[in-house]
Amino acid sequence: MKTRSSLVSNSSSSSFILIGIPIQINMITKEIMDRGDVFVKGRHMGEGVDFIDVKDEGMLKFIQEHEVLFGPAYCDCRTFFDKESVLLQNKYENGEVVVACDKDNYCSENVSDLIEHYLDADELRKESMKLLKQKYGVEEDED
Repeated sequence: MKTRSSLVSNSSSSSFILIGIPIQINMITKEIMDRGDVFVKGRHMGEGVDFIDVKDEGMLKFIQEHEVLFGPAYCDCRTFFDKESVLLQNKYENGEVVVACDKDNYCSENVSDLIEHYLDADELRKESMKLLKQKYGVEEDED
């Protein structure tokens, strides 16, 4: 049996510091993603913020199509989990900002997570029904 003698925490968040250049969500392209890390601030998820590392075009498409659900975006990011590391950063590029928050440890990591965290179940059911009706040729007034 393993025992632990140090502090044990049940927290599902961690301190998160980001240095990056603010960018509008609709201005993010694949080329910008290829150039460096892109992060988008999501909603508070219980113990921290959903700070999303946009890793692929599917995630980007979802975020851009639901832009109203998300906060600021940042490109060319460097991330840290302790303030001492940030204090050692003595060079900031033009336009960079420092953002600090408690990041939820269960942040959205893929499109499935984004759908689960940001789309309402009733909205999903209605959209699914609409697609099925279209697929099988059901008229809208046949409910």
